[in-house]
Amino acid sequence: MRDKGVDVSVLSPGPTDTPMVVTTGIDFASMGMQVMRPDAVAVSGVLALGRRSDVIPGFRNRVMTFMMTRLLPRSVVG
Repeated sequence: MRDKGVDVSVLSPGPTDTPMVVTTGIDFASMGMQVMRPDAVAVSGVLALGRRSDVIPGFRNRVMTFMMTRLLPRSVVG
């Protein structure tokens, strides 16, 4: 779609400080994940437009994604 001037990005924020995350009862910090503010997630997505096709906001979230996709065996990841 680039030839049409359309930019497509995927935003994969992980846990975001919303009512949905609160109701899960999951302690994301104990799993090494960073719960982010919605405005910080939105800013990450907007700043990546035109520069990246995939966005994972938050350093700890990017590290966790790297570990799960590159270092752990597929049988462990699921």
